[in-house]
Parts: sequence; structure tokens; C-alpha cells
Amino acid sequence: MVIFIAKARLSPANKLKARFTIETLKLNRDYLVQARQSAFASYTNSLALYVIEKNKPEIDKQALGRKKAELDTGHHRTVWFEIKRQHHKFDQIAADFQAAPELLSICH
Repeated sequence: MVIFIAKARLSPANKLKARFTIETLKLNRDYLVQARQSAFASYTNSLALYVIEKNKPEIDKQALGRKKAELDTGHHRTVWFEIKRQHHKFDQIAADFQAAPELLSICH
């Protein structure tokens, strides 16, 4: 599930602010959670396709650039940032980032 929660290591005051924001903006509404799940699948698929393209014997730099742009301009940016931040928790995602570490520096 792709939901927002207050980080455990926040101070009590900041944890309260985080919970207030999450609840006030209703960030965990069903359709937003579903949209973030879809974004997660899209980002991880694009990441895998980028690695496949990068590992081809003859690299198509334009295709690689397009795949990188897809990752750079996708919806639900928080999902992409969290994938990068937590990539070590998922074997396949960690392997993909190991094969394409340059993608860890993409941020907008």
C-alpha cells in the first residue's frame, strides 16, 4: 500500500504537524492511494526498461534519454522520490539502481 504516514523519528510536535497535514489534505483517500500504486508500477517498469535499454549491445542514446525523461517527468513525484530513498528494501529495484546509478540523481 502506498500511503502517507508520519515518520517515526519525528519530534512529537512535527509528528503532530505531519498527521494534521495528512488528515487535512486527505492524502490517503482511496483514489489517491490507487493513483500512487499505479505510479509505483509505472516508475518501476520504466526503471526496468531503462536498464534493459542501457544493457543492449548497441545503446540507443535517444531511447535511453526518452526513458530517463519518463522517470524525470512522471506523475506523483513523491512516489519516485520514495522509490529512490527506499530502493535498498526491494531486491529488484536495488539491482536496477545498481545497474543504473545515474537515475538516483534525477530530481525535479
